This record gives sequence, structure tokens and C-alpha cells, in this order.
Amino acid sequence: MAALLFLCPLCSSFGQQASTILARLTGPDSLPVRGVAVELVSIGEQQTDSTGRARFTGLAAGMFMLRTRAVGYRPTLTMVSTQPGAEILVTIALSRTTNVLPAVSVSAESISTPLTDPGGFTRRLHQHNGGHFITEDEIRAKRLIETDALFYGIPTVQVDTGGIIVIKRGELSFRDYYLAKKDLNGFMTCIGAQVIVDGTAMPQPFNINQIPLQTIHGIEIYSGPATTPVPLRTPKTVCGTIAIWTK
Repeated sequence: MAALLFLCPLCSSFGQQASTILARLTGPDSLPVRGVAVELVSIGEQQTDSTGRARFTGLAAGMFMLRTRAVGYRPTLTMVSTQPGAEILVTIALSRTTNVLPAVSVSAESISTPLTDPGGFTRRLHQHNGGHFITEDEIRAKRLIETDALFYGIPTVQVDTGGIIVIKRGELSFRDYYLAKKDLNGFMTCIGAQVIVDGTAMPQPFNINQIPLQTIHGIEIYSGPATTPVPLRTPKTVCGTIAIWTK
């Protein structure tokens, strides 16, 4: 009977084996952390048990985003690739947040602090720092289906095949150099813009449609190092940066 219960989550209506993601959360002391909210984006959310684990079953093969949140710990975002019939164990080491009270910026319209605006999106939006911003209200008003449709019509931004967003600079884009297998002044090869989700840099190439529209709070777009804020800079800032903040 136990064997039957183990196999059932691996069954699907299409006769293919489904996969499982088992997340294990530990603290700075390497001990399991209970009560962490673990979300498999667009699939569901669970809390870790006494062993620090959360399990998601009946999954199709593909790429998933695993997000964690817990009071006193920094949020994390992890990309997980699954294979048919496989159970993927993902161990995530949480780090504690500092206890220093943040400064509060007050304006006539709103109050923005690291607690209400942890990624700094709202603050940069009001500062007009040179980036292109897409807000949650704008996303809702467009009534789109796919996330990549948000980027059509934005100057210097091109939607490539497979949901890859390319930021063009001048007559040739960095994608052009990649396709020609050339190196540009020693910079790392770009395969689309560097996508950052909730402060975590995604691997290239990245399909922007993996981020469901309904989960997005705001988007920032920067063409290169000169305009990219320091907190959003990465080794591939030269490729252009797209920072996505989820709800």
C-alpha cells in the first residue's frame, strides 16, 4: 500500500510520469527552519514542516521558480528544472535580515521604506532615474496574456524568439555579436538582457514568459551600465537589465 501511495503522484492523465520538487530550508546554523512560506510560482504555496521541507507533486517537466519568504530571513528565488518521473531535492540556506531600522522617506503622496518597498522599485519610479518603468496598474490595463507582450513598442527593446528580451544599442545589438560568436571588448557574451527577479539574477537565456503577468508588481528596464542603479548591476549589466518585482 505504501508503494502505491508513493507512485500515485507520478501518474498523469497523459500517461507520462510527473515530477516532484522537494524543498529543504535551513537556517544559518544549518538546522531546518519551520514555517517558511515556499511558493512554486503559478503552481501553489506551502509552509515548511518541522523538518524544514515542502513538497510539490504532480508537476510537468520544465523550469519552475521557487520563492521563499519568512519573517527574519531574506527572501530567496531559485530556478528549478524538472525531468519526467524525477524527484528534485532543492536545499536552500536562508540568511537572516539585519536588525538595523531603516530610514523612512516621506513625501506628500506616499511613504516608502525597505519594508513597504524592499526592492526599491517605487522609490526609483518617483526619482525618474533614467530607466523605463511598467507599473502594476499599467500591466492590468493592457489585458495581455503573455508577459513578453509588455515589451512591444518600447524603444531599443526587441522581443526575440522564446520570450528572450534583447536591448539593442546602436545599429548592432549584443545578440548580433552572440550569433556571430564574437567577443565585444572582452565582455561576457550576452544572450538577451540580464533579467533580475526580486533581486536574483536569472540565467541567460531567460524566457520572460516564465513570470506570469498576474504575479508582477513592477518592471524596470535599463539599457546599460550608465543608467543601471548600483543595486541592480551584475557582471552582465552591459547586456541591458530588466528588473522584475513580484507581488
